[in-house]
Amino acid sequence: MSAPGGGLIRDTLLQHGTPAALTDAAYLPTAFAGALLAFVLSLSQDQWARAFTALDAAVIGFWSMAGAQKTRAAGLGRLPAAPPRHRRGGRRRCRA
Repeated sequence: MSAPGGGLIRDTLLQHGTPAALTDAAYLPTAFAGALLAFVLSLSQDQWARAFTALDAAVIGFWSMAGAQKTRAAGLGRLPAAPPRHRRGGRRRCRA
């Protein structure tokens, strides 16, 4: 459910029309259906890890593209439309 909140914040900061979550009738029901599916679906830890990695990559890509399109439509340049880079991976150091 954090995705609609992020979209509302993005659209509000762009100040370019009404936020999509408030104008598209399918936006919130789709988010609730996805949250309900994740709550009801029973997966093993290994299945969840594989599914989460694939779904997380896809969703980050979709949201980055949607945000970039909205930013460009608001008349801003390429730099504000570029998604932030997250540093992931590398070694994790555990203290025993």
